[in-house]
Amino acid sequence: MAAAIRQALARPEDPRPLPEWLLDHQRPLVRYLLPMLSRYGGALLAAPVGSGKTYIALATAALSSRAPAIALVPAALVSQWRRTAAKLQIEIMTCSHERLSRGRLPEPLLQPSRDRRLVIIDESHHFRNPSSLRYRHLAPALVGRPVLLLSATPVVNRLSDLAHQLLLGIRDDALGPFGVQSLREHFATARDAHPAVATLILTSPDDLRGKPRRHDRRAGVVGNDGEQNATCAAIDSLVLSRNPAIAGLIRIVLWRAQASSPAALAGALRRYRGLLLHAGEALASGRTLDRAALRRVIGSAPDQLLMWELLSEPAESTDLDLGDLGAIETLLEQSRTRARFPDAKCRGLRDELANGKRTIVFTVARETVQYLREHLRDNSMAWCTGEAAGIGHTHLSRDAVLHWFEPGSSNGGGPRVLITTDVAAEGLDLQRAERVVHYDLPWTAVRLDQRDGRALRLGSEHAKIEVIRFDPPAALAERLKQVSILARKRALPRRAGLTGTTARNLEWRDRLAGTADGRGDRDSWAAVEGEPGGVLAGFTILVSEPGGCRDLASVIGWLDEAGSWSEQPEVIERALRTMKSSTQLPEPGPGMLDHALRLLGPMVRERLETTRAARWARPVIGSAAARLIERLNRLSIAAARARDSARLTLLERALHFVGRGHTAGEEHWIQVLGGLPDPLLYQQLQRCPSPGADPLPRVRLNGLIVFMPGARAAVKLSSSAPRAGAAFP
Repeated sequence: MAAAIRQALARPEDPRPLPEWLLDHQRPLVRYLLPMLSRYGGALLAAPVGSGKTYIALATAALSSRAPAIALVPAALVSQWRRTAAKLQIEIMTCSHERLSRGRLPEPLLQPSRDRRLVIIDESHHFRNPSSLRYRHLAPALVGRPVLLLSATPVVNRLSDLAHQLLLGIRDDALGPFGVQSLREHFATARDAHPAVATLILTSPDDLRGKPRRHDRRAGVVGNDGEQNATCAAIDSLVLSRNPAIAGLIRIVLWRAQASSPAALAGALRRYRGLLLHAGEALASGRTLDRAALRRVIGSAPDQLLMWELLSEPAESTDLDLGDLGAIETLLEQSRTRARFPDAKCRGLRDELANGKRTIVFTVARETVQYLREHLRDNSMAWCTGEAAGIGHTHLSRDAVLHWFEPGSSNGGGPRVLITTDVAAEGLDLQRAERVVHYDLPWTAVRLDQRDGRALRLGSEHAKIEVIRFDPPAALAERLKQVSILARKRALPRRAGLTGTTARNLEWRDRLAGTADGRGDRDSWAAVEGEPGGVLAGFTILVSEPGGCRDLASVIGWLDEAGSWSEQPEVIERALRTMKSSTQLPEPGPGMLDHALRLLGPMVRERLETTRAARWARPVIGSAAARLIERLNRLSIAAARARDSARLTLLERALHFVGRGHTAGEEHWIQVLGGLPDPLLYQQLQRCPSPGADPLPRVRLNGLIVFMPGARAAVKLSSSAPRAGAAFP
């Protein structure tokens, strides 16, 4: 009975032969991904860094369509993707995220969606913001195309990050049969992700065979606290802006630069002084400073701090205090003087590197890269920023520099230290490194994981990778609160079920299905003696189609005697543990079954209603979809009065489409439709997908186990029971 309930949770698998070059842990992921893409139009592979997501994606691409897949990847990874695909003899097209931001899409994505080739989005967490240019350019081009998202770290700042990525290829109502009517609303309001999200996301264990162990350590640095305190006090005394949000944002940028190096602080102050001078000129000519000028000073901070949301538009947001100019000049000169000498942090890094281990050192500022090059005095040191790269004093291409840390490069020779900004923190295979140093702390736990993953990955040349962290000085740690911010953001993937060993992990359904040890020809229900009283039930929601039935959702849950239903993993696993140690009651009678069905009936009916309601998502009042529905209704009335059956059929099909959940690209298309005049609207409505049949969903009982407390379990009942697979009454 338990086996029947568990096995209904198993994911569909593609039976076709897989490429021989896939590793054992990668093969089931490819088998799962293909049906997920077919059923939902998209899937997210959230396997850990270094687990071979590129190989899994290329194997999926090879089996999913005849046309070459399109891989959308960060610019730094384009050549790596091309080399890997060529080695595996798989034809792909590549395009960088940066090209997408400029609106330069690959040619096939500019064609109608009849082209059903797979689109792979690597490092998909870069598409977590629907207001970004790259998101707005890409989403409409993905309508009707299967989308495979790859990211070891899809949740960066909030759970809604996950929804925005999924909606690139998956409709908002995809989990309606599981009781989640809207992915967007669920991730915006839920404290934790629903277990059914596992049907859209694949994960794998982090402790893979062949992956090196990690050893964490914090570097001990003894510095001049008085000097740090004085600099902090000087930055604290700056007015910066009469807008508190802007003042706070700029101050954090200066603190962060101070925590990196004297050279980084000098660079930040130099840029801010230029901004103040520009603001003075703008004020003298009666103009206001635009937001873009402020962005150039802040750099990458807004994306990480999410403080731009606090800024008002646009005049108030550029209200800088020109009286700070004198204090800025003084601070800048002090920072330049200090940058001429190695500080305590730089000396601490020099001591760490003395043992000659091949090391990647990550910093947040390109000025710090130059500062370390000057004071570590190693002419064979490799370095890399977003603007340039090289070894020692020789400038080289980024690929040529990183090649020395990739597997298969010359053993023993070449540079042993790479100083880099976060431009090299994602996706790259740098398995020759045996140590990762966080010289500066980023704002997100995602960035920490991405950095570590350059060396902590399959194919490493080392059994153990050392990870060293330089924490900011006490005065700056108190102001920046980076350690606490990292700890808080580290909890987000756990809440989403993406990491950790808790029962909420998204692998839970797969693990539970895998524990089934065979399905016998058993009754569809049974009873055991166990506390507390309740029902463990498994059922499948399905619809009839030509040629058979199609499963919409398989569910397992616990229903207590008060009628409260739970699908939480820990609740279900507790019931399964109780069942293992309980005694099965012989010959349970109809009274017990009737009682269980009376408890279960309302919940099942509610789930059926939710499944039906998902076909009509009830768009938010005032939204583009709601306005278009009103317009289509008016046009339908006019078509009916004119007895125009062809136009009426077209409008009914359009209403069916607009009234359900959508991908991000479909939502964009609906906005466009709403602004078209009637002739063009009718022309575009021809593209609406056919709704097909809309059969009533049914429920199949996979198994039902009644738990009876000891006193009641002593009552012996006798009757027959319905067989497994019977339709639920």
